[in-house]
Amino acid sequence: YEIRNIGFEYNLRKILPELEAIKAEDFFVEKFGRSKDYTVMLAKDLEELKEKIQKIKSSETFGKVESIMIFYPEDINKKLDYVKEVDKIVSDIYPRTIPTDGIFKTTYIKSSFEKMQDVAEAMIQLAVLSGTFEGEDEARKLKEDIQKLVEELDKIGDKIDISSLQKINADVAIEFLNDLKKAAKSRGFDVKDLPEDIKKQFIGTDNSFIIFAYPKRPVWEDEIFMKKNLEEAQKIDKDSFGVSALFISVTDRAKKDMGRALILAFILTTIIVYIGFRKPILVIFVLTPVITAVLFAASFSSLLGIKLHYINMGTFAIIVGVSIDYGIHITHRLIHEKDIKRAISGIGNAILVAGLTTVAGFGSLLLANFPGLRHFGLMIATGILIAMITAVFILPSIFSIFKDKISKYITPS
Repeated sequence: YEIRNIGFEYNLRKILPELEAIKAEDFFVEKFGRSKDYTVMLAKDLEELKEKIQKIKSSETFGKVESIMIFYPEDINKKLDYVKEVDKIVSDIYPRTIPTDGIFKTTYIKSSFEKMQDVAEAMIQLAVLSGTFEGEDEARKLKEDIQKLVEELDKIGDKIDISSLQKINADVAIEFLNDLKKAAKSRGFDVKDLPEDIKKQFIGTDNSFIIFAYPKRPVWEDEIFMKKNLEEAQKIDKDSFGVSALFISVTDRAKKDMGRALILAFILTTIIVYIGFRKPILVIFVLTPVITAVLFAASFSSLLGIKLHYINMGTFAIIVGVSIDYGIHITHRLIHEKDIKRAISGIGNAILVAGLTTVAGFGSLLLANFPGLRHFGLMIATGILIAMITAVFILPSIFSIFKDKISKYITPS
């Protein structure tokens, strides 16, 4: 039962918890509410792009999505009606002579600048709608400069003489008004109006659009979540590709290779043992410690909650290769020695010493900082220990019970 539940560990946090990459992943999730393990999708036009983005946003496993739509307002056509209204208002506004002297209350000046900030914000939105990105940059800079002035005004007294600023303000106001009129003449803008550096990031050479869909949390933390994420991605775009697909593909291949390696190890070992002993029943005796070791190591690991992962998945093949020696030595000694006790006293101590040194070597990995290495050492040490005990204590007992039936294979010394 425990062997069936051994499973595969996808969560890297349980294998290499101190890895810097995992800490970086946690930082992204905490600060930005998304994992960096994005999935890539393509859309042939804007309509398909909008459709796929909507499906991504309504999915269970995806959180945020990035595409060129970040820079292309979805409701741009609706906003153009408001821009036309602004155009009607500002088209008939012309600058007049502004007084070059005057002392005003600081609170009055401050409130005036704060209103200018609101105008600058409106200018930013108009510039985006019209595709006038230079005007957008200027408006943003103006808003920042005004904020600095407002902060400085808090340090001044109740009144302020702005005579020297009036002329400068007049020139700035005229320039600002001209930019506002230009933005208000907006015809809207298309994707082709976006800056080249933005288009290069999201538009391919065939004019297709790229989409980056980010899962709500690291996909490798949970096998069910990972497979659900892959399923949703393929429903949205059958040609999508991302970390979920890569992780599952690599893991499936690794698990298949692990199974093949274990089977191949057993087959080759069995063939070599058969060549050496020539009798099927003796081959079974030789393989008994190996089979017992593999089954016990798998069951014991599952009982402790240790799953197979990228670090320990080769342990069973190693157990087969190392523990086969014990079965060979003890069986060879038993079939050439009449007295089982004498046979065990001769070879048993040697097997115990050799086995314990091997167990100690792999057992030292239990002191490793990484859980993955500890799992690796524990599984191999457990398997070898069981193989050694089986070979020295259990195998001779079985041999003694069935001694009469296999006596024809025993050669007197």
